[in-house]
Amino acid sequence: MQVGVIGGGPAGAVCAIELRRGTLHGGDRPEVLLFDGKSFSQAGPQGCNLCAGVIPGAILERLAAMGAEIPAALVQREITGHYFETRAGGVHIPKDPEATIYTVFRGVGPRTAAPEIAQSFDHLLLHTALRAGVIHVEEHVKDVRMPETPAAPFRLLAGGEEYAVDVLVGAFGVNSALARRFGDLGFGYQPPLTYHVTQAELPVDPAFITTVFGEEIKIFALGLPGISFGALTPKRTHLTVTVIGPALTRADLERFLAHPRVRRHLPPAWTLPAVYCHCAPRLPVTAGKNVVADRLLVIGDAHIARYLKGGIESAFFTGSLAAEAILAGDLSRAALRERYVRSCQARYLRDNAYGRFLFRLNDVISASPTLARAGRWLLEREQRRPRWRDRHHTQIMWHIFTGSAPYREIFRRAVGLSSLLRTALAVGLSATGLLGKDEKGE
Repeated sequence: MQVGVIGGGPAGAVCAIELRRGTLHGGDRPEVLLFDGKSFSQAGPQGCNLCAGVIPGAILERLAAMGAEIPAALVQREITGHYFETRAGGVHIPKDPEATIYTVFRGVGPRTAAPEIAQSFDHLLLHTALRAGVIHVEEHVKDVRMPETPAAPFRLLAGGEEYAVDVLVGAFGVNSALARRFGDLGFGYQPPLTYHVTQAELPVDPAFITTVFGEEIKIFALGLPGISFGALTPKRTHLTVTVIGPALTRADLERFLAHPRVRRHLPPAWTLPAVYCHCAPRLPVTAGKNVVADRLLVIGDAHIARYLKGGIESAFFTGSLAAEAILAGDLSRAALRERYVRSCQARYLRDNAYGRFLFRLNDVISASPTLARAGRWLLEREQRRPRWRDRHHTQIMWHIFTGSAPYREIFRRAVGLSSLLRTALAVGLSATGLLGKDEKGE
């Protein structure tokens, strides 16, 4: 059996690797063609999958178990916590002592830096796939044709050649034009709805990053119109700026960087470079519909992902699950719905509804000086407790912005009686002016 996987990002690469590591019902390994024309020798967006590059240590452990050789240059920084900044001020949120989080580059580096293959997370995935026996077709797929009969192959046009495959896996992502083509294939596929995110890689002196950031990701919930939140993520010689909202542009990113509470975390007299690495990826906020047909699956964020967080983990999950469903042997639409779609929905669909509520609640809190002061007071007060497990609201914020716990679990913590009583006390003190006022102009 020959499987064609369109897209060499995390979902596609993991699916391809797991297919080669497993065996079909008869004991044979499938032949896997991985189609991706992206060149990892190019710095900037052309060699990158447009992601901030924050990954849990468990991802690297999983890759090592799949046969990956992790280069020392891959990890940019190990994250020790978050600094959470609101219009009422900021507070340090140390990481869960049991968690390990790293920052990486998805590609070989920003457009203003010399490319380095060893620091590319996606190159590591592709290299691991090749070691597993995956055949890399270094071309973008331009067209897809459905089988003419139930036993006929899918036909893919890539690089001027036609390829025939028995099983087709679409790991093309929400930023690819192939999403529209798959919607025209006749099996009912509809891509997820998306936010327009804006992102940049800014060169900053490494000593400044170490001194000012201290291995923390800085999160900003400032109540800015149209911006849900922003982040500054430290790398070795760059800061990754990420601004998330429903429909953002480069001007919104520059508006975010100009805010006084953001500027204080940048070097003195810092100005935005005339040329800098910038991208505007789409981020899925719903699930795709009708993602399987006979012998066909759509995986990764073109199908479903954790709401606003943990996209790489979601890609690993859907890619692995798709491989498992293919190796099981029954590739009818009904069987793929049962083995693949339902499991994805059980993990993410309802949980993402809780996530949407939590992030909307964050928007409300960020826009209100009274609520922002109350939230900061709660978090600061908790840092006096020596044990991380006793810092109730700290855990809530950590898990929201790392995606390290199910949203429904975070929601239940947030609406528990103890949490509500503490929150009510903080809001009452803030409303009466006992917690102080916002700083002028900020």
